[in-house]
Amino acid sequence: MVHRNYRRSRSGRDAAAVPADVGEGGGNPMLRGKQFFIFLGTLLLLSIFILPAIAADAGTPDKVVDGAGLLTEAEEDALRSRIAEVVSRYQCDLVIVTAASTHGKTPRAFADDYFDENGYGIGASRSGVLLLVSMEERDWYISTGGTAIRAFTEYGLDYMEERIPPLLTSGDYMEAFETFVSLCEDFLRETEENRPYDIDNKIREPKTLSDYLFYLVISVAAGAVIAFFATSSMKRKLRTAVPQPAAHAYIREDGVQITKSKDLYLFSSVSRTPRPKNTGGGGSRTHTSAGGRAHGGRGGKF
Repeated sequence: MVHRNYRRSRSGRDAAAVPADVGEGGGNPMLRGKQFFIFLGTLLLLSIFILPAIAADAGTPDKVVDGAGLLTEAEEDALRSRIAEVVSRYQCDLVIVTAASTHGKTPRAFADDYFDENGYGIGASRSGVLLLVSMEERDWYISTGGTAIRAFTEYGLDYMEERIPPLLTSGDYMEAFETFVSLCEDFLRETEENRPYDIDNKIREPKTLSDYLFYLVISVAAGAVIAFFATSSMKRKLRTAVPQPAAHAYIREDGVQITKSKDLYLFSSVSRTPRPKNTGGGGSRTHTSAGGRAHGGRGGKF
């Protein structure tokens, strides 16, 4: 036999008596079970979508670290977006770090250690390139690691040195960083499709309007010189009096006779040409960081 406890309604009427376990959320065990499984399923779905995103964000260090405050937030975001494209395409990390100070380290040591200690680099060889700009002594340094050491040869680093520091000197920091990313993309593309830029595979500069104007001026000048000599030759052929190439034509045969001759040197001059230095056969130089990893790189003042 099933016994139920009844309670009166708020109006106090006996006719409104209802079971005490109905309407208080605990009366139907099946309903409680369904609500529990719905709640559990919702948590499971949230974990599927949210946890990987959190893990990915935690495992990916920032590609633009503006410790010196040289960029706006919009500029930082634009650089991150551009870097993400290059990294995704060539599987080589690109990092830009600005710092107020290197805290007593050399720029090379600071850049290498920052790369090693903050989880940068892609793949087993941890391939990547880091550009450091330190405002304390106005230093810059490019550190390469993994496969990037081969892609960024001494010739390539020379090329970057000619283009990035002048922009830093003039305070065009955003343009300098954009140039760095664009050059990295070009170097990585050439390495993948052909071979690294080097002394035997030099960078081909794109032709500009001024280049074409220069070629036009040279062509016109060359044509004018050729035309001048051609007309001069024709004029000489029209003359009846032709100058004699030697002086004896103007001297009587029975005139002055030279019986003795002697060469007398009045002065002498010596020219010296420096012997060209052997600059080697290209390629990349490497060194070992404090963490024991091989790095290439180049740096200086701006």
